[in-house]
Amino acid sequence: RKASATRLRLRGGGDEEQKCSGFNAAAAAAGRKASATPNEDLLGAAEMGDHEVLKQALADGADVEAVDAKSLTALHYAAKCGRPDDITALLAGGAKVDCTNKAGVTPLIFAASEGWDDCVPVLLKGGASVTVATNKGRTAVQAAREKLGKVDAEEKPRYEKVVKQLEAAEGGGGDGAAASA
Repeated sequence: RKASATRLRLRGGGDEEQKCSGFNAAAAAAGRKASATPNEDLLGAAEMGDHEVLKQALADGADVEAVDAKSLTALHYAAKCGRPDDITALLAGGAKVDCTNKAGVTPLIFAASEGWDDCVPVLLKGGASVTVATNKGRTAVQAAREKLGKVDAEEKPRYEKVVKQLEAAEGGGGDGAAASA
């Protein structure tokens, strides 16, 4: 699956992605019984962009720190795929904002490297550190700058905005307050 290559936001639709994910948001909204597999539901919903199922999995008691075979949490997927509403729900559910995968990548580094200028401020506000680096020593701002030099003209403004958000957070102690503008 190339879910991360295309921004998968399910706003007012998204039937195709819901079919791909195997989840039934309508059943969740209709008050179905709690899931027997809330952790798997949470990870799948985060990967596929099904916000309603993600919220239901949280309500069903999913562990927000559960990881999949790729060592990614639901927060990693939400950040990598550009889903600020999912990020907000996961942080409210107790997700650790600076969790890392096996390569040392945090959700903030994922969001920055994908140019999600609407996700970076949410993560910063949630306490994400701009100083955490991957196992190869790359921080979020370094990841965004690297991608900025490679993206086409259409995507460039998003990456420029992300770099500015992260630089403002670096100067302001990384608390995200300066980066939300």
